[in-house]
Amino acid sequence: MLSVAKILVALTLASASLETPTPHATNGTGDVFYYKPDSEAGACGWMNTTDQAVATVSNTTFNGFPGATPKNPNTNPICGRRIVITGNNVTINAFIVDYFEQDKNAGPNDVGVTKPEFMKMAPISAGIVRDAVWNITM
Repeated sequence: MLSVAKILVALTLASASLETPTPHATNGTGDVFYYKPDSEAGACGWMNTTDQAVATVSNTTFNGFPGATPKNPNTNPICGRRIVITGNNVTINAFIVDYFEQDKNAGPNDVGVTKPEFMKMAPISAGIVRDAVWNITM
């Protein structure tokens, strides 16, 4: 026979498991490049400009994010999340609004940021900031 204390502990544990889960964060190390939003909406469905602090991540990061919706990228929970990037001893923040297709020049852990954010880490003429560490948060 279970004691009242054991029943209370069991109920407490059961109710704790029903709480809203902790938001997922994704981390990586990759290169940062200059990202210029197109004149069309990005994968998240928003129009952005080069003077905003926005970012693009690889299709692997975008579609692999917990709760990703590949059939409708506009509803992907990664959209609008903050990405904190540290490169060249500088930390910047941007919001994810798009993704890029990986190719021979851009890998799964690379990130693109708009001009104002890139220039905090390096001049545009540098073209790339190598081995930056990034973290996607709420």
